[in-house]
Amino acid sequence: MSVEEFGVISIFQAILIFLAPLLSLSLSDSVARFYNDWLENERGRSISSIWSLSIIIGFVLCILLSLFGHRVDLFFFENVKFKNLWLVIVGTLFFNNLSLIPTVVIKAEQRIRLFNTLTFLSFVVSTTFSFVCIIIFKQGALGYIYGTCITSGIFGIYYAHFIYKKYGFYLDFSLIRKPFKYSLPLLPSAIIDNFFNSADRFILNRFFGLSTVGLYDLANRLSSSIGSVNQALKSVWVPLIFAETSSHSSKQGPEVYSRLSFLYVCFMIFIGMGFYLFSDLLVLIFDDTGKFQAVLQYLPFLIIIYVIQSISTALGRGIDIAKRTNFSAIVPLAGLIVFLGLVFFFKTHLTFSVFLIIPVGANLFRSLIQIYFSYAFYPRPVYYIKYLLLFSAIALAVIFTSLNKEDTLWIRMFLNFFIYLSFTTSVVAIACDGQLTKLKQLYK
Repeated sequence: MSVEEFGVISIFQAILIFLAPLLSLSLSDSVARFYNDWLENERGRSISSIWSLSIIIGFVLCILLSLFGHRVDLFFFENVKFKNLWLVIVGTLFFNNLSLIPTVVIKAEQRIRLFNTLTFLSFVVSTTFSFVCIIIFKQGALGYIYGTCITSGIFGIYYAHFIYKKYGFYLDFSLIRKPFKYSLPLLPSAIIDNFFNSADRFILNRFFGLSTVGLYDLANRLSSSIGSVNQALKSVWVPLIFAETSSHSSKQGPEVYSRLSFLYVCFMIFIGMGFYLFSDLLVLIFDDTGKFQAVLQYLPFLIIIYVIQSISTALGRGIDIAKRTNFSAIVPLAGLIVFLGLVFFFKTHLTFSVFLIIPVGANLFRSLIQIYFSYAFYPRPVYYIKYLLLFSAIALAVIFTSLNKEDTLWIRMFLNFFIYLSFTTSVVAIACDGQLTKLKQLYK
């Protein structure tokens, strides 16, 4: 596929991300939050009622989007030769919405094997259909989009059968009132957050064209493995934190959260540093022809963004634990204001190098706001010395990497390996120094 077709795929995925919360009204978040609070005899009816309402709302909104979405199609895909993509997007959205709450239930039940199996099967099916459409039928980007829609349909139907078989189709508004009250303030937060996470594609498309979006998307795909690791951990992390903070005493809960979140941060920084040090090798494995070598200039910035987001995942759950969701929208709104403000400020002099710095600054500001609220609403210990040592190790690794000017790729990677080994040793020493022993004492 051409760079421009990768740009089309990126815009397609950005629209899916942006519109997804509208269909479910963020009710899936209420299922995750209240799953452990519901009594056993009311849990099934509550989940079924929330899922049924989500499906009804999603169906109505998809009909409206199908009828009145043609203008959006023209707006987002004005540079795209494919037409009528909007109906494919709406279909994908509807089937994704069928899967959302059942997936949350599987995570909350900690059925990790089933979740991993379904995730793997989804990847295999999506890859297979995309391969057939792209390679055999020569559909290019459109083939990938069709493959995504077909996969969403197959697994959407499976998840609908799963939840119906488990709980039936039940709709009791008295059981929905409390979860709805929790999730409603999250809706503007989710919409703003998703727009914030996808706005960079729209801005790139407007200012620099689809080819730049395509290269940016390729770099994002390479670095998104960090996000995939974060999402995999998050699927276990969020239910675990809700369970741990409710099962421990008011004194122990915050300490358990602080110590576990520090280990989470250490692990994600370890992953991110590996991608940073071996990004040249990663691109070479992906593209040995040199066609897409330009993505190297994007990778460090995207790696930093994914690491910042993972730190927010680890440290920013205090708002949810304290059930102060009315403040949730402030966090992504702050990041979006900074992002759009910087784009507007540099509008007349917006070079690509300047643009790459803007998402990093906006994500950093957003994360600091989220972490501040998290600690304010759910006070807990802050291990200042450990975090100082951790970020000092990062700074030293980056400095030594910048000094590595070796022209030969394999020699440069060999030297980076020793930098990574030293960094890993430092992180393990910082992470395990008294942390694991204290956690064992808290769990006794």
